[in-house]
Amino acid sequence: MRWLTSERGRPVIDAGGARIGRVVDLVVAIDTGELHPVVTRLLVGRHRHSALVDVQDVEGDDEGPFRLAANARPAMARGADARTVLRDDELLLCRDVLDTQVIDLDGYRVARVADVALDRRADGSLHVVGVDVGIGRLLARFGIHRDGALDRFIDWDELHLASPRGHDAQLAAPRAAVHRLDAAGLADLVERLDTQSGSEVLAAVAPSHAAAALEQGHHRTGERLLRALPTETAQRIVGHLPHPRRHHWESHLRRQRPLRGRRFHRTKGWRRPHHTS
Repeated sequence: MRWLTSERGRPVIDAGGARIGRVVDLVVAIDTGELHPVVTRLLVGRHRHSALVDVQDVEGDDEGPFRLAANARPAMARGADARTVLRDDELLLCRDVLDTQVIDLDGYRVARVADVALDRRADGSLHVVGVDVGIGRLLARFGIHRDGALDRFIDWDELHLASPRGHDAQLAAPRAAVHRLDAAGLADLVERLDTQSGSEVLAAVAPSHAAAALEQGHHRTGERLLRALPTETAQRIVGHLPHPRRHHWESHLRRQRPLRGRRFHRTKGWRRPHHTS
């Protein structure tokens, strides 16, 4: 098993042995049909220039520098321009996964990624197998090795990314874990996400599935998410609820929020009593 933090910073040389930069990040495509996505490109940087290099144009094992093939000619763009040309199903592992929050869909817990685990297959391809969210791996990144420091591994197939790019990419990938959750699991997930992200999850799944998740979850969470959705989307979801519940939600959502426009005084100072002498 390899770790993302050990791949980051590895030198990249051309066919003649001249150094052209170092690995800044790894790109993975998450909608390829595989449970463990494959690394498709390297983000190579030098000073303020960067380039995306296909892994087919790179030679190298798990040690030493990456060597570009003789016919590879990466165009080094100034600044971070290379990061803006990712496909919709691609992620940058360092930017979008490392040190970001994830939700463990097996235990329904929110955690922060200490490192990303990679595996080299027999055909030479590099795959993401999961993330470690334990303190042990975090300490190891800083060269601190302590006995008893716990590691906690989450398989890639059991997590949902909370980073903006990761969240959007997983919603757009039909094979991502979020699309395989049952109603109870979906209810647990949206309960742990912020309002915008949770409403985006409900909008991304089938309306009947979103309605079943609302039935499983807390009514306050349901109201919060439905009110954040476009009216047409919320109506489609509510339309799949059983009749008594559907009527309740339709009338409830038509009403103005009870606290809208209300003035709050609790943040103001207490009034001082006026004493008469």
